[in-house]
Amino acid sequence: MSAPRALAGLAAVLLLLGPAGPCGAQPAERVEPGARATTAIRIGMLAERIAKLHAQVGQGILAERSRRALAATLRDFDATLKAVAASAPPGEIRDNYVLLGLLWNDYREFAQRSPTRENARRLRERNEEVAWIAAKGARLIQEHARAA
Repeated sequence: MSAPRALAGLAAVLLLLGPAGPCGAQPAERVEPGARATTAIRIGMLAERIAKLHAQVGQGILAERSRRALAATLRDFDATLKAVAASAPPGEIRDNYVLLGLLWNDYREFAQRSPTRENARRLRERNEEVAWIAAKGARLIQEHARAA
């Protein structure tokens, strides 16, 4: 991941956290709905990037660079998911991100394993599920933002 992209990702997370920081002193309702929707869409893209980087490591395509990018993307996914889940409105949207958090734990474990054929197959199955739940969450957030 390039330095400007890493800084942009960090800036997005910091914007979501606001001046209160990660301590949770800022109410979740103060996060702009448009920013929340954009960040929610990013979760699905990060899941796809993790699968791509895992495959690149397995095939030896820029293996060392792909390993570093994979580790950075895993951290980025984790931070982005936590930020969106913390700012999610209660109800179905929050439940969706609780489910995504549970799936993420399993997905992360497979993404960190060595990229064998079997591990890649299992990661692909989990990737489809994570990407689908992430897309559903983004759609729910966008609908909620339009209704508000």
